[in-house]
Amino acid sequence: INMKIYVVEMLRWGDRELHSYVLGAFSNKEAADLAGDVEVTWRAQKYEYCITEIDLDYIDPEKIAYHKQCV
Repeated sequence: INMKIYVVEMLRWGDRELHSYVLGAFSNKEAADLAGDVEVTWRAQKYEYCITEIDLDYIDPEKIAYHKQCV
């Protein structure tokens, strides 16, 4: 089974270099979008959010094979 998580990161003025923080991880994109929208409002529109979709417990098989050759 392939499960995804959605990580929401808040970016001050949309710029990761100015200030950023992870708001949370969510099991569906709709919840991640809602959490991001709520936080934007809470932070008086000084932050934008970015959602990263991640496959839970996934490691690229090619990287595993390479790792096994190196150890």
